[in-house]
Amino acid sequence: MNKPYLLLCSVLLLACGIMVSCNGTQTQLELPMVKYETKVLQPETKTYNMSFPATTCGITEIKVYPQVEGIVTKKNYVPGTIVQKGQTLFVIDPTEYQLSVQSAEADLKVAKANLETTRLQYESNQKLFEKKIISDYVPRSRRLKPSSISQGPTLVIAQSRRR
Repeated sequence: MNKPYLLLCSVLLLACGIMVSCNGTQTQLELPMVKYETKVLQPETKTYNMSFPATTCGITEIKVYPQVEGIVTKKNYVPGTIVQKGQTLFVIDPTEYQLSVQSAEADLKVAKANLETTRLQYESNQKLFEKKIISDYVPRSRRLKPSSISQGPTLVIAQSRRR
């Protein structure tokens, strides 16, 4: 019973304090009038540049495959740009191919030298045979004919590698 009585007294005391502080007179705070400059706006066309993170893909993607193998040393295009027919897209390290060409040229020189040696041996043996200095016995596997000299298999192989 003591608690409701205490609560009622607190509310009445608070109400009396509010009434006494107001004192029945209200003073109004007067603010000075400030004039602001105004501007009439006209419609204008403005362009705004916006960028967004995105990735684009072409409608058609063409896969390019090299005709030879090797290490790509340079790329002559920018991905996503248009390239022309016959345009060099990649540069491949030529070292391996230069070595192959040099090897083929060396093989060709060896084959030509072997051909010339064989031709000279044939001509020499032919003259010696005609003079009956040497016998006509030569095993079939070592017997040479003019047609086999002019078209030696080693020379044919070396020439084909050079191309």
